[in-house]
Amino acid sequence: MALTGGLRDRMIIASVGNAVVDSLSVSGWFDSGRYHSDISVVDEFPDITSAVQPNTLAISSATSRGEPVELGSSAQEHLTTMYFDFFGESDAVARHLIGDIFEFVWASGRFPVYDYQVTTPTLEFYVSLDEDTLDQREPDNPNNSWETHWRICSFAVRDMR
Repeated sequence: MALTGGLRDRMIIASVGNAVVDSLSVSGWFDSGRYHSDISVVDEFPDITSAVQPNTLAISSATSRGEPVELGSSAQEHLTTMYFDFFGESDAVARHLIGDIFEFVWASGRFPVYDYQVTTPTLEFYVSLDEDTLDQREPDNPNNSWETHWRICSFAVRDMR
Protein backbone atom coordinates (compact mmCIF):
# COMPACT_ATOMS: atom_id res chain seq x y z
CA MET A 1 0.00 0.00 0.00
CA ALA A 2 1.38 3.41 -0.94
CA LEU A 3 1.53 5.83 1.95
CA THR A 4 0.35 9.05 0.35
CA GLY A 5 -2.00 11.97 0.89
CA GLY A 6 -4.16 12.14 3.99
CA LEU A 7 -3.07 8.78 5.42
CA ARG A 8 0.60 9.77 5.26
CA ASP A 9 -0.16 13.19 6.79
CA ARG A 10 -2.18 11.58 9.60
CA MET A 11 0.65 9.15 10.37
CA ILE A 12 3.17 12.02 10.56
CA ILE A 13 0.98 14.10 12.88
CA ALA A 14 0.21 11.15 15.18
CA SER A 15 3.82 9.96 15.29
CA VAL A 16 5.35 13.36 16.04
CA GLY A 17 2.65 14.13 18.62
CA ASN A 18 3.17 10.77 20.31
CA ALA A 19 6.96 11.24 20.36
CA VAL A 20 6.61 14.59 22.14
CA VAL A 21 4.05 13.28 24.66
CA ASP A 22 6.24 10.21 25.30
CA SER A 23 9.21 12.51 25.98
CA LEU A 24 7.13 14.43 28.53
CA SER A 25 6.12 11.16 30.15
CA VAL A 26 9.76 10.04 30.42
CA SER A 27 10.55 13.43 31.99
CA GLY A 28 7.90 12.76 34.65
CA TRP A 29 5.31 15.34 33.60
CA PHE A 30 2.44 12.87 34.05
CA ASP A 31 3.70 11.37 37.35
CA SER A 32 1.65 11.77 40.52
CA GLY A 33 3.10 13.83 43.34
CA ARG A 34 4.50 16.58 41.11
CA TYR A 35 4.41 20.23 42.21
CA HIS A 36 1.73 21.05 39.63
CA SER A 37 -1.79 19.85 38.84
CA ASP A 38 -2.31 17.05 36.32
CA ILE A 39 -1.52 17.70 32.66
CA SER A 40 -4.19 16.86 30.08
CA VAL A 41 -3.47 16.39 26.39
CA VAL A 42 -6.00 17.15 23.65
CA ASP A 43 -5.51 16.54 19.94
CA GLU A 44 -6.94 19.81 18.68
CA PHE A 45 -6.68 23.49 19.44
CA PRO A 46 -9.36 24.37 22.02
CA ASP A 47 -12.11 26.93 21.57
CA ILE A 48 -10.48 29.79 23.48
CA THR A 49 -13.69 31.80 23.59
CA SER A 50 -14.58 29.42 26.45
CA ALA A 51 -12.42 28.79 29.49
CA VAL A 52 -9.56 26.35 28.89
CA GLN A 53 -8.67 24.12 31.83
CA PRO A 54 -5.26 24.91 33.34
CA ASN A 55 -2.44 22.57 32.30
CA THR A 56 -4.02 21.64 28.98
CA LEU A 57 -1.56 20.76 26.21
CA ALA A 58 -3.22 21.11 22.79
CA ILE A 59 -1.58 19.46 19.79
CA SER A 60 -2.53 20.72 16.33
CA SER A 61 -0.97 20.90 12.89
CA ALA A 62 -1.03 22.43 9.44
CA THR A 63 0.23 20.74 6.30
CA SER A 64 1.66 22.76 3.46
CA ARG A 65 1.52 21.72 -0.14
CA GLY A 66 4.48 20.00 -1.66
CA GLU A 67 7.24 21.77 -3.54
CA PRO A 68 9.40 20.08 -6.19
CA VAL A 69 12.80 19.09 -4.82
CA GLU A 70 14.60 19.89 -8.07
CA LEU A 71 13.75 20.68 -11.65
CA GLY A 72 12.69 17.58 -13.55
CA SER A 73 12.22 15.47 -10.41
CA SER A 74 8.91 13.95 -9.40
CA ALA A 75 9.96 13.99 -5.72
CA GLN A 76 8.31 16.61 -3.53
CA GLU A 77 9.12 18.05 -0.14
CA HIS A 78 6.14 18.46 2.18
CA LEU A 79 6.29 20.45 5.41
CA THR A 80 3.95 19.70 8.28
CA THR A 81 3.89 22.36 10.97
CA MET A 82 3.20 21.10 14.49
CA TYR A 83 1.83 23.34 17.24
CA PHE A 84 2.03 22.55 20.95
CA ASP A 85 -0.05 25.11 22.86
CA PHE A 86 0.12 24.83 26.63
CA PHE A 87 -2.30 26.69 28.90
CA GLY A 88 -0.43 26.44 32.19
CA GLU A 89 -1.54 26.95 35.76
CA SER A 90 1.44 29.25 36.29
CA ASP A 91 4.15 30.95 34.30
CA ALA A 92 6.79 28.63 35.78
CA VAL A 93 4.95 25.45 34.78
CA ALA A 94 4.17 26.77 31.29
CA ARG A 95 7.74 27.85 30.56
CA HIS A 96 9.15 24.59 31.96
CA LEU A 97 6.90 22.28 29.93
CA ILE A 98 7.27 24.21 26.66
CA GLY A 99 11.03 24.43 27.27
CA ASP A 100 11.17 20.65 27.66
CA ILE A 101 9.28 20.18 24.37
CA PHE A 102 11.64 22.61 22.62
CA GLU A 103 14.75 20.81 23.91
CA PHE A 104 13.39 17.37 23.00
CA VAL A 105 12.55 18.45 19.45
CA TRP A 106 15.90 20.19 18.99
CA ALA A 107 17.82 17.14 20.24
CA SER A 108 15.75 14.69 18.16
CA GLY A 109 16.33 16.20 14.74
CA ARG A 110 14.16 13.55 13.11
CA PHE A 111 11.14 11.48 14.04
CA PRO A 112 10.13 7.92 13.18
CA VAL A 113 6.70 7.67 11.57
CA TYR A 114 4.58 4.67 12.50
CA ASP A 115 1.47 3.09 11.04
CA TYR A 116 -0.94 2.99 13.99
CA GLN A 117 -3.69 1.26 11.97
CA VAL A 118 -2.20 -2.14 12.76
CA THR A 119 -2.21 -3.99 16.09
CA THR A 120 1.54 -3.59 16.52
CA PRO A 121 2.55 -0.22 15.05
CA THR A 122 5.21 -0.56 12.37
CA LEU A 123 7.94 1.90 11.49
CA GLU A 124 7.30 3.19 7.96
CA PHE A 125 9.70 6.12 7.39
CA TYR A 126 11.28 9.18 9.03
CA VAL A 127 10.62 12.90 8.86
CA SER A 128 13.25 15.47 9.73
CA LEU A 129 13.06 18.68 11.71
CA ASP A 130 13.24 21.91 9.71
CA GLU A 131 15.51 23.60 12.26
CA ASP A 132 14.77 27.10 10.98
CA THR A 133 11.15 26.76 12.08
CA LEU A 134 11.66 25.63 15.69
CA ASP A 135 10.23 28.32 17.98
CA GLN A 136 8.88 28.84 21.49
CA ARG A 137 6.87 31.93 22.36
CA GLU A 138 3.99 33.60 24.11
CA PRO A 139 0.96 34.63 22.07
CA ASP A 140 0.47 38.31 21.32
CA ASN A 141 -2.20 40.12 23.35
CA PRO A 142 -3.92 37.40 25.38
CA ASN A 143 -7.56 38.35 25.94
CA ASN A 144 -8.79 35.96 28.64
CA SER A 145 -7.64 34.91 32.09
CA TRP A 146 -6.96 31.35 30.90
CA GLU A 147 -4.53 32.74 28.31
CA THR A 148 -2.29 34.36 30.94
CA HIS A 149 0.14 31.42 31.06
CA TRP A 150 -0.28 30.28 27.45
CA ARG A 151 2.99 29.22 25.82
CA ILE A 152 3.60 27.77 22.37
CA CYS A 153 6.23 25.55 20.79
CA SER A 154 5.97 25.13 17.03
CA PHE A 155 8.11 23.58 14.34
CA ALA A 156 7.88 21.98 10.93
CA VAL A 157 8.94 18.51 9.88
CA ARG A 158 10.11 17.78 6.36
CA ASP A 159 8.78 14.76 4.45
CA MET A 160 10.27 13.77 1.09
CA ARG A 161 7.70 12.01 -1.10
